[in-house]
Amino acid sequence: MSSQIQYLGFVYIKSEEGKRFPGLSAVRKASKLLEKPKKAQKLHPLFACGFDTNLNMSVSPEGIIVTVSSEEEELIVMDHPMHKVSFVVAVKKTVYVVAKHDLRGKGVMFKCHGFRAKSSAIASMIAKDVAAISNNVFKKLRQTRLFVRDKSGRTAIHRKDSKLRSVTDESGEVNEVRMRAKADADTKALRQLIAQTRISVVDGTAFDAIEAISDEQKAQAQLMWDKGQEDDTFLEVIKQLQSGLSAINLSDADFVSRYMHEDETPLTLADAFEAGDTVVDDDEDEEEFTLDELQMIDFEDFSDDFARMTLMLHDDGTSHGQKMPRYAEITLDSDLFNISYI
Repeated sequence: MSSQIQYLGFVYIKSEEGKRFPGLSAVRKASKLLEKPKKAQKLHPLFACGFDTNLNMSVSPEGIIVTVSSEEEELIVMDHPMHKVSFVVAVKKTVYVVAKHDLRGKGVMFKCHGFRAKSSAIASMIAKDVAAISNNVFKKLRQTRLFVRDKSGRTAIHRKDSKLRSVTDESGEVNEVRMRAKADADTKALRQLIAQTRISVVDGTAFDAIEAISDEQKAQAQLMWDKGQEDDTFLEVIKQLQSGLSAINLSDADFVSRYMHEDETPLTLADAFEAGDTVVDDDEDEEEFTLDELQMIDFEDFSDDFARMTLMLHDDGTSHGQKMPRYAEITLDSDLFNISYI
């Protein structure tokens, strides 16, 4: 379902120490900046650079897709993956979506995007859709991760501490942020599992665990995965992998505990309020963020490659290769957008 919105732009926000994602306090502060573009752009020239043009927003497992209509076709303005979304809340007519953002190897921060809907009811509906679809995506990612770890025989996994790097947040303060690990064992294992399954399909053999395979076999499997339904073996590989996935029960605490990292504890609703939830300035009007409006997302960090392969795996490949609208070219003299107030 598509909803008409206006994009208010984004600002960077951060999570408090020991928290996975920014909480309500950070979103409150972000909302004030998004409502005052000139003030926000004194902190950073790209903050709160929204469009007055009406845009169309749709939410699906493939992502948050925002498009603009030209005379001939729809053009993509934003294509945001769902596994990056950590927090969403609707405040009156505005939906605030917080998403993890990798700073090109310099660390990890969070962006708070603002979307203005036509009514508070539509804003609430969008927030609920984003939360529900995000949670469904994270469920698939966790199920696939357990499946891969079970096949690879890796139990009692413990993460090494991530390196810290200094970055500057929206207030100009320098903060330490965690670097994403370069080596992602789960993604590598999933690639190996896909390659091994392809070999079993082509050769008509069976296997019980991930085995050593050559770089050439991995490349062949990746090519098959990229081509999708154009490859005769693709759907059969999907079918075999899904057969194994169906045996993974996320409610089986004993099984899950064997393959969880020590810091992968389930989130609670209280975490959303505790994550950076401090007192805001008293001299400015404050929007109300109530329990009814907050949609809890059980956020966890997954690599882009792992998420992309997982969603293809769970989707039977039916959406793979579908034609997407072209991306809009946003320039200062673009006639598609009204950006006169930037």
